[in-house]
Amino acid sequence: IVFSPFSDHQFNFLSYELNRPGEGAGLVENIVDILKMVMNIGDAQSGNSDDPFWEGARDLLLYNALDICLLAKGQLYLNDIAEVIKSAPHKDKDVPEEDFKRSACFQMLKMVYTKIAKGELSLDVSRDYRNIEQYFLNDFRNLAEKTRSIVEQYFFGFANRLLRRPFNKMFCSGTTFTPEDAIEKGKIIILDIPVKEYQKVGQIS
Repeated sequence: IVFSPFSDHQFNFLSYELNRPGEGAGLVENIVDILKMVMNIGDAQSGNSDDPFWEGARDLLLYNALDICLLAKGQLYLNDIAEVIKSAPHKDKDVPEEDFKRSACFQMLKMVYTKIAKGELSLDVSRDYRNIEQYFLNDFRNLAEKTRSIVEQYFFGFANRLLRRPFNKMFCSGTTFTPEDAIEKGKIIILDIPVKEYQKVGQIS
């Protein structure tokens, strides 16, 4: 299996961590850790990276964005996470109510609320939903401008690299192979994304 910008193979690393074999699969905490590890490889962090305040603020954003996407759709795509963060309400930017209701953030919240109302999700999930709703409609909305911009840059400094061609298709869509193909089926997986050619995306890969 040759995995390169010119092959047809895809590997959604978020989806893999969600569905991989093992007891820790599917835990948002583990998926966030994987995402942060990949971000750090690409050196996407900016300023105060070792400060507990900034790390806590970044973690909260990732936990809540991944949680709402997962609860709404049952799967994870980097583009969905980016759209939720990008469209989350902002205290200094007045958006008409109808426009916000069309936003990805509102639509994801609405999808989960509808599932809860229909009894499709557990009481534990209902409590999680209230915390996520509180975060996006109040806590994140009212963050100071400097804090919010730094926290968002932490995510988008990394995500924007993978959401562009050809890497969006490679890492942010479907999955045509997994590491288990090498372990269980004896296939050889060749990663053909040279760092000298692709710079930070090559490092992330």
